[in-house]
Amino acid sequence: MRELAPERRRFAYRRPYLLLKREVVELSCKRLFRLYREERLTVKKRGGSKRALGIRRPMTIPQHANRRWSLDFASDTLTNGRCFRILGVIDDFSRECLAAVLDNSLSGERVAHELDAIAERRGYPLMILSDNGTELISNAILALDEDRRIAWHYIALAKPMPNGLFESFIDRLRDECLNEQLFRSYRRPRDIIETWCVDYNLNRLHTNLGGLIPCPAAITVFILCLHLGKVFLGVTLVSAFSIGLAVTLVAIGVAAALGLKYVATRTSRFDRVMRAAPYLSGALIAAVGLIMVLVGWSHLSAAHA
Repeated sequence: MRELAPERRRFAYRRPYLLLKREVVELSCKRLFRLYREERLTVKKRGGSKRALGIRRPMTIPQHANRRWSLDFASDTLTNGRCFRILGVIDDFSRECLAAVLDNSLSGERVAHELDAIAERRGYPLMILSDNGTELISNAILALDEDRRIAWHYIALAKPMPNGLFESFIDRLRDECLNEQLFRSYRRPRDIIETWCVDYNLNRLHTNLGGLIPCPAAITVFILCLHLGKVFLGVTLVSAFSIGLAVTLVAIGVAAALGLKYVATRTSRFDRVMRAAPYLSGALIAAVGLIMVLVGWSHLSAAHA
């Protein structure tokens, strides 16, 4: 925990608990919180408190990836006082950061170009959620909405809570990345934000996803590496993932076979089960593969519809 706290300075005690639990460290959450307070690692809150006015209704979360995107802008300044803007795009289902584009000016045409670049890799969503900013109600965005047949939903004025998932993402980006650095040129924040987004998608644990990461699949890692222009790194990571998965499956199969053999020596009722086990496992693998093909086909059809 002492090694993790300087590396992840804005993490509280819950996410380190999930990380330690993933590394098979037997430690209760209450005990970790006690050690966390004794070591004085408490994260200080920034800014003042906010009061909620009116009634908040829960947002409807999509049930599949690439169904709804949320986007908005954030801004920050260099050390010389010059401002820059960040266009962020996330997937509301997986919480994946699809893009974080930094520039001193981001017009509606630039936003449409970046959305087309994302769609080349993933396809267009069924809906895009945003506010009523000048860039997002421009002729370029209206033309994109009409040509691509995307249901573009604008939230009410001065009410950002319907776009709460993106507001949470921007808050994490500011707290863990922008507020931790000083930028002297545009190149440095681009590199830092790009690195942070990769870490956000591949390493950062999300409590809303049950302690999972947005992109656990090896194919997503490969797509990100292609996006960064590191093809060899992507091939290496996917190969390592595939080899590790194959070794794990073989080890589980060998352990199961030895266990069945041991049980069969103790009793004669498992002979029929052992003879039918290869056929049952083959049928199960075929059924799982068929289900994955059908689900993938339905997602592709929905993405290109």
